[in-house]
Amino acid sequence: MLWVSCGGVIGRRARRRFNGIPTAADRSDFVLLPRPSTVVPRALSDCDSSCLMLPRPLQSSRVASMAIAWLLVWSPLGSPGHWQRSAAFEPDVKYQLDLSGLAWIGGDEFLAVHDSKNNPRSRDWPRVSVLNLSHSGYEGVVWRHMGIDFTGRGGVSSDLESVCRLPGGRGFLICESGQEIGAEARIFHVTRGRESIEIRSHVQWPEKITNVEASEVCEVAGDLVFVYAERAESEGSTWIRWAKLSVDPWHFGEFSAALYKGRGRVAREGRPIAAMEIDDEGAIYIASTNDPGDNGPFRSVIWRIGRMVNRDGPTVQLGDAQQIARLDGVKVESLTLRTSADGDRDLYFGSDDEHFGGILRRLPRPPAFMKQP
Repeated sequence: MLWVSCGGVIGRRARRRFNGIPTAADRSDFVLLPRPSTVVPRALSDCDSSCLMLPRPLQSSRVASMAIAWLLVWSPLGSPGHWQRSAAFEPDVKYQLDLSGLAWIGGDEFLAVHDSKNNPRSRDWPRVSVLNLSHSGYEGVVWRHMGIDFTGRGGVSSDLESVCRLPGGRGFLICESGQEIGAEARIFHVTRGRESIEIRSHVQWPEKITNVEASEVCEVAGDLVFVYAERAESEGSTWIRWAKLSVDPWHFGEFSAALYKGRGRVAREGRPIAAMEIDDEGAIYIASTNDPGDNGPFRSVIWRIGRMVNRDGPTVQLGDAQQIARLDGVKVESLTLRTSADGDRDLYFGSDDEHFGGILRRLPRPPAFMKQP
């Protein structure tokens, strides 16, 4: 292989990038050859950005090495313009974290939470991010970590798994799952600041929970309604529970429940409900997912399972489940609806693919997408 030096002194085991890919360069493994108009540098400090770096084995024949250098210089790949473009293409390396919870902010922006635990290993890991859809193939989805101060809130969050957008622009709820912390799990009311997420207030979960990955807030007859479901790993079914909600001050009404029986093998062997979204007309969308381990392979199915209606108060009305999408290879843990500038609604999902990170994607709109079950 042939490499281009990045200019300056090449330190021992210095990390280098070629076309944005990190590599390791060791002065014992490479020799630096200049373009033919200069002499061979005797020391690494003699090298500048015009040098070519060749693997040590090629030094056995100086003539062969110089010939290769000449070919590179005068071939299209060796043209100065080519190397200048390669050097310029050095995007920052960023890691797409898990998208355990997701809510549309507005425009091209989404609020996401990550399932970092409150333990020594992940205490300082990101908790909340803002994602921006890109209109450039170079950038892709743009991810930005947002600071959040848990001081005086009972300590840093542990296993945030869902985000609920409050109707009317009143902010968001971000919810701990209850995994490992049980009754200490909290729900935070937050708003988006310029460079951080501001916690307005928080409350303990109003009911005893085990591991909740799906929660949502909708509006029925002018009242906020909080809806959630346990992920119910390998149980094949789970209870959807809901109650009227007030955030300022905090108050939960009496909870009601409806049993959801998972559809298909993914729900029976995995998690019947790992994500939830409710649209303005009350249609309920959920994701069932199968997580065999940190390296997968994952499988997910997205369904529309019923509606939230007003029957002497908010009521979950389950109907014949309609499959929206089947996704092999990803573990969907978040759903959100986005309204485009022309008024079209699209369903987006976020995944938590463990060792593979996570992705944000828009789903195709099936013909029956806008019809109510």
